[in-house]
Amino acid sequence: EKQDLARRFSESYRRLKAQSNGNPPKEWADMHDSIVRYQNELEKLGIRDYQVPELKHEEDDTLGDTILRVMLVPFQIMVLLFVMALALVPGLLLNYPVGLMARFRAERRRKKALAESTVKIRGQDVILSEKVMFALLSCHPSGVFM
Repeated sequence: EKQDLARRFSESYRRLKAQSNGNPPKEWADMHDSIVRYQNELEKLGIRDYQVPELKHEEDDTLGDTILRVMLVPFQIMVLLFVMALALVPGLLLNYPVGLMARFRAERRRKKALAESTVKIRGQDVILSEKVMFALLSCHPSGVFM
């Protein structure tokens, strides 16, 4: 059906062009230019012709609407940063003291392990294992039962 319509349109266009000695009417030339511009715009936007009716069309696009649309992304970023800052406060208050205590405990255990060993050079393994053990036992309630 679509091919038949295109074939009939092509035949009619050839007849019209033949009747007008190869020069179609000005209205047809204007319509052709308009269609070419429309297709180029669709190509630039990266959409197909059948997707146009699904797009949102705004009839009253004022300067205020444009400014609000431009400000929307920075506003959303600011809200996201604010929420992240709010979530950071309890995390710091609850976890920072545990981290400090784990650091001091791990350093004491490292010094003790270095004094007792003839093989250890820096004792980084002791620091890591002590920090992990301390954090698990002090922060997580099920760590007590391990």
